[in-house]
Amino acid sequence: MQGELFKNFCGYLKTAPMSEQCNLNMECRLVKTVDFPNHGVFIGEVIASYCDDSLLTFTFAC
Repeated sequence: MQGELFKNFCGYLKTAPMSEQCNLNMECRLVKTVDFPNHGVFIGEVIASYCDDSLLTFTFAC
């Protein structure tokens, strides 16, 4: 079923498929896992990001 609903691509890290239909994709590298009694938290570093440039608005005011 994978690939039938979405077009996927791999980015810089080549380890996680990302969807071309998403407006924004970010590739992250796991830096640390913090365990708590009821849950865990993953801390990551953004390695690369991919976005639909047509959605960006560059408006600056001085």
